[in-house]
Amino acid sequence: MFTLLNSFLAWALLAAAIPILIHLFTRKKLKTAPFSTLQFLKEMQKEKIRQVKIRQILLLILRTLLILFLVMAFLRPTLKSNAAFVGDDANTAMAVIVDNSLSMGVTRLGQSKFTAAANKAKELAGIMQNGDEIHFITAGFPARKVNPEPVHSSSSALQTLAKIEQEAVGTDLDGALALAVDALARSNLLNKEIYLLSDNHAALPKDLANAGTPQNIRLFHLEWEEETARNLAITGLEIKNQIFELHQPTEVQITVANTGSVDENGKLVYLLLNGGRVAQTQIDVPANQERSVLMRVVPDKPGYQLLTAELENDNLLADNRRFGQFHIPEQTKVLLAGKTARDRLFVRLALGQSQTEGTLALTEVDADRLAAETFSAYDAVILCNIPRVQGVTAQKLQTFVEMGGGAMIFLGGDVDLRNYNDEVFARFEIGVLGESIGSLTDGANILRIGKTNFDHPVFQGIFSGEKEKREIDSPAFRFTVLARPNDEAEVIMRYSNDAPFLLEKRFKQGVLFTFLASADANWSDLTFKGIFAPLVNRSVRYVSEQGGSRGQEILTGETAATSLTGLNLQQFEVETPDKAVQRLRPQVKGGAYLVSLTETGDAGFYALAADQQTRFVWAANFDPAEPRQSEIDVEQLETIFGEENVLALPAEAPLASSIADLRFGTELWRLFLILALITALTEMLLFRSKAGE
Repeated sequence: MFTLLNSFLAWALLAAAIPILIHLFTRKKLKTAPFSTLQFLKEMQKEKIRQVKIRQILLLILRTLLILFLVMAFLRPTLKSNAAFVGDDANTAMAVIVDNSLSMGVTRLGQSKFTAAANKAKELAGIMQNGDEIHFITAGFPARKVNPEPVHSSSSALQTLAKIEQEAVGTDLDGALALAVDALARSNLLNKEIYLLSDNHAALPKDLANAGTPQNIRLFHLEWEEETARNLAITGLEIKNQIFELHQPTEVQITVANTGSVDENGKLVYLLLNGGRVAQTQIDVPANQERSVLMRVVPDKPGYQLLTAELENDNLLADNRRFGQFHIPEQTKVLLAGKTARDRLFVRLALGQSQTEGTLALTEVDADRLAAETFSAYDAVILCNIPRVQGVTAQKLQTFVEMGGGAMIFLGGDVDLRNYNDEVFARFEIGVLGESIGSLTDGANILRIGKTNFDHPVFQGIFSGEKEKREIDSPAFRFTVLARPNDEAEVIMRYSNDAPFLLEKRFKQGVLFTFLASADANWSDLTFKGIFAPLVNRSVRYVSEQGGSRGQEILTGETAATSLTGLNLQQFEVETPDKAVQRLRPQVKGGAYLVSLTETGDAGFYALAADQQTRFVWAANFDPAEPRQSEIDVEQLETIFGEENVLALPAEAPLASSIADLRFGTELWRLFLILALITALTEMLLFRSKAGE
């Protein structure tokens, strides 16, 4: 098959008509003028004119061929064939996909598959010829081009390869193939080849229409020897608590998956807290199944609590760890606002022990000074019998909760229900306050505590024993306000008539608790019951810790991002899992510092510090689906690239000899350049002969 690699220059063939046009337009017409004394020369003249015309035609042909040969040399004509007599000197554009995902860390014969794939890539770099080009692409999520432009020498290729490192990320085969097809589509070389250097465990590639339909591209993939698959992976680390306290147990559920074909028994699982091993247990996991174990840690100091779950070593070390974190503040800052000090009395007494221990700092203000407070300086805001929530205060409270703050509201005898409906319940989409029931004068008890969701975190640690046998020493209520909550508002506790008593509403990043009761002795004897103090304490802890998260779990390879608020923050840096420190430059928007980190290929903790104080921690973990990936569907690759263009290469055999037999084609531009040179020399000799005569 004959093809032109630079076919876009084919229009230049029209230049071959130039000598013909010049010849036609410059022909001289001879006039016949009989002259008697020259009649004897007629016979000689006819013969000479015949010779001149032949020489002119030859010159015309040579000049036309000269232009044709030169243009053809620039068009780079190529004969595509795998016949032995043709040769194989056509240049090649290679896109080498190096799978650097987590699963490539499997060791076999003392060497990881990633190392084996990197060695194959070095072999490809070693067989490069002059004029070849090579693109390197990593298949770890997200797929990336290592070199923006193709490299053209073995030495440059090896330098580019040295930049590729294995990461604990998933496999983005679809993205890698799209990048490879796009890179080769831009090349005008004859041979176009994709080398998929992978363990072939990846999600099935999607349609590559976005990258264009592959044209005459060969795809080579490695074929590994079959082996018995044995591997355990920690695919889950779930912190069961939502309220964290010093010297109190925190439950951690660890999930272990057996991605191999052999049952694993008696394998050790460890749990580390801040780098120190605090618990261990054994686990049995049948083949292709998963099991969970529940372990406990007891924090003994405030701050970030960094959890690491570990398995004993196996053939794939990268999936033997999983990371998680939670935060215990040194001190919870609470703003308590009420119409008078009496309205705040019982809430203050309920929080008294936490103040004595130093874990809670309480600031009290009267209702008329509430608007002057800076809510962002606190972790939680409690409103007790505030008569009216003015528009400015309501907006500040909304912003505070949106940004991750926690708020609690107790009603009271001075509350304007219409104002609360307009400025609080409507803003936070809680529902509607309705009519009041009962009387404050006759003292008759009308309600008690009814259904209670004991699974809610606020009750964790308050009760002991089985949930079915838990009971509350119920207060007696003489007066209350009924409410009709929205579907998004969760009812945690109800009255005995099934009306809501305690509502939770998550709003953006924060949480709002609403007690449909007062925090004094006028409406009920709630404040004198044993449930009141722990309920208030746990509620404050809950709303303050649910919002304003100080950490986040991400998948390796994802962008780590957060926003920080604070005055005059100057220096931002992040400590990576390998203990390296990187400087960051945040964006400042709306009074917040927007921080992002894209290089998160390693599993572990990324600690963000501002002005030498840790402000946020990301726990980066591998995608749990990665160790369970099935093998690539070769038939689907054949559908995309063509059955004849998808070829398997033995992973254990050298690539050079296998590839040399499969490449094809000879570029003929040198031949046409030589023909142009010969034609030019012939034309010069013939023209000189003409001039001499």
